Amino acid sequence: MNERIKVLFVADKDGKSPFPQRDFELIDKNFQTRVSELYGIKFGIGNMQKIMKNFRSYLLSNIQFFKNLMWADVTYSWFATDNSLFSVFFAKWLGKKSIVMIAGGEVVKMKEINYGGMLFFRNSMKVRFILKCASKILAGSESNKKEIMSIYNLDMPIVYHSVDTRKYVSNDSERDGVLTVSYITKDHYVRKGLDRFIEIAREMQDLNFTIAGRILDRSVLNNIELPLNCKITGFLSDSELIRQFQTRLLQFEPEMRGSLLFSG
Repeated sequence: MNERIKVLFVADKDGKSPFPQRDFELIDKNFQTRVSELYGIKFGIGNMQKIMKNFRSYLLSNIQFFKNLMWADVTYSWFATDNSLFSVFFAKWLGKKSIVMIAGGEVVKMKEINYGGMLFFRNSMKVRFILKCASKILAGSESNKKEIMSIYNLDMPIVYHSVDTRKYVSNDSERDGVLTVSYITKDHYVRKGLDRFIEIAREMQDLNFTIAGRILDRSVLNNIELPLNCKITGFLSDSELIRQFQTRLLQFEPEMRGSLLFSG
């Protein structure tokens, strides 16, 4: 272990992605680490109500963040979000280093589906500040790097999201059907290509199609007429999801834009 480098891993209290957790496990094996979970610094009536309701937890989490930041040599955070803005700003102010992993959506602007971190002025200013002021930006894919470079010409490495493919391999000789993985929301229905996935299922009645993922907006289901060979599983545990991968002939992610293989 490198005793000299102390890393503060800044996590989103409300975060759902498994990739930051995997990064933390790798960092924790090689460096001294601490974790600060932040509720985020967001503006707006809804968030202010949330802050007041959880004021004590909010205050303590941010006090702990500053204590950990004083201890650390470098901060590490995922996504160009409020938490990265918070950590990059104060790390720079205190003369500390900061690393931010960009997942993809933060640096795109897709007006046709009202998606992307660069779509609205205030959020785009936040993203620009993070890209400009972080000590090191990490891109998740070649396309992700090109999108970042279209904003600022930065020297950055590509760090692909690693997946242990051995977990998804099965000795089953019979593998059947097509799988896609996505949350069920109005945004994901179009952006993740669920509408196209269902249409393909309708045209290929000899194959079974499965959409695996948590249903976050049930109103979407009211407007979907699924063909008989297509089903939506709803939430699956990790072991159940892995079993889906192991028994399917093909994983198909027809999304309009994305840099992760296993979508969420």
